[in-house]
Amino acid sequence: MKIGDAIRTVRREQGATLEKIALAAGTDAANLSRIERGKQGFTPEMIARISKALKLPVSALYSRVEQASAVYRVESVDRGNSEKFPVAELFESQFGKLSSENQHLVLEFVKTLLQWQKQCLADKPDGTKTGAPRGARKT
Repeated sequence: MKIGDAIRTVRREQGATLEKIALAAGTDAANLSRIERGKQGFTPEMIARISKALKLPVSALYSRVEQASAVYRVESVDRGNSEKFPVAELFESQFGKLSSENQHLVLEFVKTLLQWQKQCLADKPDGTKTGAPRGARKT
């Protein structure tokens, strides 16, 4: 999936016409149609305006593109009530509600977890994910 596909998908999910979104984004329907079909380039500013017209953060559009790629596909998490949410969408929706300072803290926490995981994997010759890194204090 490409960004144009993501724009078209969201626009259609919202039941919005090319004309409505194009007008709100400060372009015309023909330009938006070419962007959606991948026939026309775009600037980051144009994507930001289209995203705003769709009432989504730009990251949500790119998240759709990444989730469609097998490399970035994320499994769903079961929320216990028969509903399943893609982890990336769930994380993104909650992450966006945080202040910029707390977003920074979350990113630092994720970096720390990745370092911890790397150390755990290095400790086990078979690559299993059990155990704490060497020198870690057990509580």
